[in-house]
Amino acid sequence: TDIPVYERTWFLALGLVVIAGIIVWLNLPLGEAELFRRGEALMASKEQADHDKAKEEYFNVLLKQFPQGEYSERSQVYVDEIEMNLRERQIESRMKRDSEPKSEAERVYREAKRYEEFGDRITAMDKHQGLINLLKDNTDDKPVVNLARRELARLKADVTQFSERGEFIRKVLDEANALYLQGQIPAARSKWENIIALYANNQEFTPLVEEARMKIKVNFEKN
Repeated sequence: TDIPVYERTWFLALGLVVIAGIIVWLNLPLGEAELFRRGEALMASKEQADHDKAKEEYFNVLLKQFPQGEYSERSQVYVDEIEMNLRERQIESRMKRDSEPKSEAERVYREAKRYEEFGDRITAMDKHQGLINLLKDNTDDKPVVNLARRELARLKADVTQFSERGEFIRKVLDEANALYLQGQIPAARSKWENIIALYANNQEFTPLVEEARMKIKVNFEKN
C-alpha cells in the first residue's frame, strides 16, 4: 500500500524543520532600524504608558545593543525627553503638595519657577542658567538640567517680547513727558496713570512704573 506523502518520514521531518525555522525566525532579536521604528511609532501616542514602553522595550534595548548605531543618537533624544517629562511631573506633584525638593537641582529649578510666577523672568533665567552651568555633567540630574534648558529657551523667547514691550512703555513715557512740557497736562497724566495701572504688577517693568509714579508725585502732589 502506498503511504501518503504527508505521512512519509521525510515529509514529516521537513515539516518539523520548517516549523522550527519559523519559531527561530519569530524569536530573533529585532534589528536596530526595527527597534527605532517601533519606539518612534509609540512616541506618536499621547499616552504616557506608550512612551514608557517605547523607552523600556525599544530605545533602551537599541542603545544597549547598538550604542554607536545609526539610530542611537535619535533614540537617546527620545529617552531624554521621556525622562525629562517624567521628572517634570514628579516635581510639579511635589510642588503642589509643598514637599521638599529631592535634590539641589530640583531646588534651584523650583526657585526659578517661583521667580517666573512672581513675574521676574530675568532672575528665573539666571537661576536656570546657573543650574545648567553647575550640574550639566551630573548624570543623575540630567532630566532636571534638560528641563532647565527647555525653560531657559522658552524664557529667552519671552524676554525678546518683554524687551519690545519695555521699549513701547519707554516711548509712552517720553510722549507723556513731551505732552506735559507742551502744556497738555491731562493727556500727560493719563498716559502716566495708564502705565501704572497696566504694569504695576509686573516686576520686570518696575523702573518704568516708578518713573511714571514719580512724574505724578512731582507734578501733581506738591504741597
